[in-house]
Amino acid sequence: MARSNFLGGAYTLRSVPLAAQTCIGLYFEPSEVEQGKGAFLGTPGLLRKVSFPKNRCRGLLAAGGKAWAVYGNGVYRFDTYFNPVFVGNLPNDDGACQLVANVDHLLVAHQNGWHSVNLTSSAFAEVTNAPTMSDASFIDNYLVGAKEDGTYVWAAVNGITIDPLNFASAEGNPDKIIRTLADHRELWLFGATSVEVAVVTSDPDLPFTRTSYIEQGILAPKSAAKEDNSVFWLGRNDSGQGVVYVAEGYIPRRVSTFAIEQAIEGYANPEQATAYTYQQDGHHFYVLNFAEATWAFDINTQIWHQRAYRDTSTGELTRHRGESHCFFGGMHLVGDYVDSRLFALDLDTFTDDGDPIYRERAWHGQEAENRWVTYNRGELIGEMGVGNGGRVSFFDALLDELGDEILDEGGEIIDADNPTDPGADPMVYLQWSDDAVAWGSAHPRRLGKIGERTNRAIWRRMGRSRRRYYKLWTSEPVRIAWYGFNYDTEVSNG
Repeated sequence: MARSNFLGGAYTLRSVPLAAQTCIGLYFEPSEVEQGKGAFLGTPGLLRKVSFPKNRCRGLLAAGGKAWAVYGNGVYRFDTYFNPVFVGNLPNDDGACQLVANVDHLLVAHQNGWHSVNLTSSAFAEVTNAPTMSDASFIDNYLVGAKEDGTYVWAAVNGITIDPLNFASAEGNPDKIIRTLADHRELWLFGATSVEVAVVTSDPDLPFTRTSYIEQGILAPKSAAKEDNSVFWLGRNDSGQGVVYVAEGYIPRRVSTFAIEQAIEGYANPEQATAYTYQQDGHHFYVLNFAEATWAFDINTQIWHQRAYRDTSTGELTRHRGESHCFFGGMHLVGDYVDSRLFALDLDTFTDDGDPIYRERAWHGQEAENRWVTYNRGELIGEMGVGNGGRVSFFDALLDELGDEILDEGGEIIDADNPTDPGADPMVYLQWSDDAVAWGSAHPRRLGKIGERTNRAIWRRMGRSRRRYYKLWTSEPVRIAWYGFNYDTEVSNG
């Protein structure tokens, strides 16, 4: 049997027959000891840690030995026992907040200004004369933020008042500053069409001086994030928008693909995108949330995948529930962008707080210069016997009116009452298509109950096609490790 081009990233173009690769709820991990080998692993599930009194996570940060969260208009702190303590109310309950901290103070930047929190006493106070751009950065001894008129302001880190005379503007381009970010003791000043990078000087009247200029601005202010010694953002300049960049030194390098960029172009409000970064099991991820979808870029492999939440009432795939991130107590925490829940991104949790996680890989079949290819047999190569040990009831076959056992499309006997616990005897489903638009029926195969390591998932008599596409999917609450998909084919001369 030959290996197919099963492994890879998400890449679906506007012309779907040209490229129809999907990668949903899966990320690729290459082997570091055998070239050309690797596996699709399941993205982390959502393990609920606590629910706050108010809905909608607007920001998270770990600082001062505690974690801090904004839900609705409430600011809260909690420890590793996840007991939320109310700190204070903001004058608004909508829009992303920027949380930053130094050794003494936490600052919450929101659409009506800034509020500060003393990390020791939790004293909560409004910062006077603060800008209303939901933006703030700490760098050296200064607190910096973008202002409504396109300038940026600064204050002493422990001050709760901003001197109206402490402001400056970008010099290289007349576009307004809409986002600041401190990275490696440098201040990144993002405009709509350009970026300036500044460093701290010894002049108290003008404490920042420009050192670099980048002719690539930012489309979504909340898309700027740093990870793995680099800065990432969703870009815009005078030529266009919707490309994701990483800074290599001070040179923006495109990391999005045509497929990702075409998806972004179809979204209603890409300027409202938010992003966070984190590192788990050695993989560094840049996670970009839109209202319609969530895309994650693996910085190590340079491959994109999609993360999604399946609405249990409609079956529709929506954006991932996670909004904002902080690493606290050895856990990667994210808040729910709709309701009051706080989750841990957990690789050993296989549901989204009890809801199924949909995982899908679509890829192209064998290329044969438009000749007929007969697919005699296909096999999923992966970790088998991954059932979760749940209850599997006594089997009772479903019978037709003549008393014969009814088989499903894969040739398996159908259980009459199907009382098996989810994940106890997990299934995986294969579909195929000749145009990547209309898909045939789903053909199920077993992944194996717990301990059935020698189980095999094999499909036979898979038909013939001049151009074939395959889709493999599951929603079972089990560990996923898929290494490849092999098939036995015959190519005709016609």
